[in-house]
Amino acid sequence: MAVISITMQYLAASYVHGKAHLPYNVYPEVAIASAFTDPSSFRAIFATYIAGFLILFPGFIYFWSLFMNDKRYLRQKQTKGPA
Repeated sequence: MAVISITMQYLAASYVHGKAHLPYNVYPEVAIASAFTDPSSFRAIFATYIAGFLILFPGFIYFWSLFMNDKRYLRQKQTKGPA
């Protein structure tokens, strides 16, 4: 019964979510062309994403090298049993 209820909930949520995002049903005056991002805004947002990636990626590599590539840490994690 629980599996059927969850499945019905997901189906209903997917249908309602899709129905709510149809621009012609929610706002009939909205056209597809007006929903696109302005090209200059797109370039600014894209450049910001690239800059953020360039700033954050070395930190992710450093974090990975500290913990996931450290043999002592991996050995310690493997020798500990379940808590």
